[in-house]
Amino acid sequence: MFARTRSVWELLLVVALVLVASPVALATEEVRIGGVDPTKEPIVATFSCYAKVDGDQYTQPSSVMQILPGRRYVLGGQEGTFTIDPEETLSITWQTGPLADAPYGSAVLFGDWGQRISITPPGDQPRFNCYQQGAREQLAQQDFQIKDPGTATYGCVDDGTKAVAPALEFLPGRTYRVDGATGTYSIDLLRAQDDRSAAITFASGPLLDVNAFSRGDAMTGLRTINVYGTPKRECTVLGPALLPARYGPGKVGRGPKGPALEGPTPASRST
Repeated sequence: MFARTRSVWELLLVVALVLVASPVALATEEVRIGGVDPTKEPIVATFSCYAKVDGDQYTQPSSVMQILPGRRYVLGGQEGTFTIDPEETLSITWQTGPLADAPYGSAVLFGDWGQRISITPPGDQPRFNCYQQGAREQLAQQDFQIKDPGTATYGCVDDGTKAVAPALEFLPGRTYRVDGATGTYSIDLLRAQDDRSAAITFASGPLLDVNAFSRGDAMTGLRTINVYGTPKRECTVLGPALLPARYGPGKVGRGPKGPALEGPTPASRST
């Protein structure tokens, strides 16, 4: 019995030594785009930029930026140069061109869907995020969509007692209805680009001056709106999941068409 146990342990030890000695067995494949490590260098590509301002018009970017070879960029028809700091989070310092006087460096984040560049421009211009066109921009669009209430009926419960509350209907044209009474609302989707939820402002109707926030989970299609009135309510609706195609060396697919529910959709654009 002891001899058999020893043989098993010896076999396990041999397997462990083989795994340690084999970089292929343990190391994940290093991602390189155009010959560079995208965690240490911006990708030479076109980026769609969305300003972080009040509003819900997210179907088209406010501007487009190109990262060119030789650490050059083009924004608004003007060309400039930049340097990088690859320590920990990759950061860009804009040396010349339209972003030359930017007060801060710009963080560049790379993930499964591509790169995002967060920019604080010079002067009083609003901050903006630039998403690599293709899968990364599609992911940003789906984040806008999943926070957007769309056109749907949300089932509501009292957040304290969990008793059923009147349904909250979102109608076309940024209107809503509760218990037969209608009103209008707005939602700040663009300003909420880096936030988990987006603020809803009820401009008229039964929920006038009541605060609310909308969030969603693209992986499940669940949308949730928390209404901070009296009583406080949580309203939910479930639609199809929104799963973008992941970044790859070839042409990036567009994934499922449209949002989970009715609402604005990104205009078709070749990448």
